[in-house]
Amino acid sequence: MHHTEEKIRHSAIKLFMRLGFKKTSVDDIAEDAGIGKGTIYNYFPNKQKLFDSAVQWRLEQIEASAETAITDIKRADEKLIAITLSKLACIRQTRLDEDISPAVFMELMQVQLQNKEYLQDETQKISDYLQLGIEQGIFSIERPLEKAKLIHLVLIEFMPRWLLQLTPEEAQEEITNILGMFLEGLLKQQT
Repeated sequence: MHHTEEKIRHSAIKLFMRLGFKKTSVDDIAEDAGIGKGTIYNYFPNKQKLFDSAVQWRLEQIEASAETAITDIKRADEKLIAITLSKLACIRQTRLDEDISPAVFMELMQVQLQNKEYLQDETQKISDYLQLGIEQGIFSIERPLEKAKLIHLVLIEFMPRWLLQLTPEEAQEEITNILGMFLEGLLKQQT
């Protein structure tokens, strides 16, 4: 990645987290990055694409951190729960470190959920864990991508509650119970 592009993304994510999507202007980002507004448009055609790119960049950092935290876990069902908990912990910590207000957090989440590519990528990751579980003989399911879509929808729906209303311990217990219930229904029946 080009140094200027990285500066733009860093400034963008910082301002989006502080001010929200609507209140952050391309002028604000350019000023924070110490570049001209036109330079931003050399890399990103509009604010939405910049937002998508900056959030994707930050989510890749969170994903890498979460993946590192689960490297020793072998079972697919345990991996899926652990990666979900790890991502949630990283997002929670980012929200606290950056002092993102609940209102701004909800706005950013709503804007991110309009990104179809992000939604497809996250659903595919869940499907990959389900497929791994099939290969390990843990799950007996058809159409893992459809099951992954349902699991992802539940995770999205509960995310604000887990990050804004519950303590980390309460969220961990609820996530473990909800995902456990879903995954239990997918278990291969022993004969």
